[in-house]
Amino acid sequence: MRADAECYICCRNKVISLMEQYNIESQKREQTLNEVDQYLQQNSMENSAPELLGDVLGILERITGIQGGYARQKRKYNQLLLSMYSQLERQVKAQKSPLYAALQYALVGNYIDFGAMDDVYVEKLEELLDKRKTFVIDEQEYLHFCGELSNAKSLVYLTDNAGEIVTDRLLIETILHHYPDVKVTVIVRGNEVLNDATLEDVKDVQFDERIAVMTNGVCFPGTPLERVPEKVRTMVGQADLCIAKGQGNFESLCGCGHNIYYLFLCKCQMFVNRFQVSQFAPVVKNEKRLCNFN
Repeated sequence: MRADAECYICCRNKVISLMEQYNIESQKREQTLNEVDQYLQQNSMENSAPELLGDVLGILERITGIQGGYARQKRKYNQLLLSMYSQLERQVKAQKSPLYAALQYALVGNYIDFGAMDDVYVEKLEELLDKRKTFVIDEQEYLHFCGELSNAKSLVYLTDNAGEIVTDRLLIETILHHYPDVKVTVIVRGNEVLNDATLEDVKDVQFDERIAVMTNGVCFPGTPLERVPEKVRTMVGQADLCIAKGQGNFESLCGCGHNIYYLFLCKCQMFVNRFQVSQFAPVVKNEKRLCNFN
């Protein structure tokens, strides 16, 4: 999915925000913005927003030394969601359709996104968790999802953010309980970028030992298949089904043709406009049944 003018502005603003947060000196600020502006002006409209953002954050890191930029927030939300895990797990198990409830919680977790938003608030997260039952998932898409899981041998799960991966863990463990023959591979970011999940975050939130974990080998807030290692491309392409969390994974994978279920909340205005929904509305869509969003 190609970036548009709003994405360019968002990328630039994210760089400015991080430099302000880290009190970068004026000379380095000017140099960084000059290089970012030059890159954005020269870059064609063929790239996705996650690729643009990853590249400009690379410029930021090279000049200022800022890598990721959200270590404190990542720890905070990992620990917060872990403290809620037993309660969320009980809620899921008590439902008539535990998998449906686990999907709802996984969608709520996608709120914890310091890339798409300037800030994340505990109060808003708690509000969304309380409203989990109001998150309606397309009935036909859900039936497709359950039917494919019942026949699947392999599932690739592309994560998005720290904190959110606690709700991902809940969804995956629910899947494994109901479909124990499915081999699950979780793929995280290759290195620190924004508040996206890495191997360290997976260790923090204690994923089940049955779940294989690997990185996508790159520092983009998404999974651009043409820029990840061949092993990752092969796994995504050959999996019986994939789950891709977050707007960034959607933007970088939409149109690839693989059997991917996209799970995210519509947070930025571009997504709100494209899907004609309110902010923070949930989306569950399969790649093969999507309209053309490129």
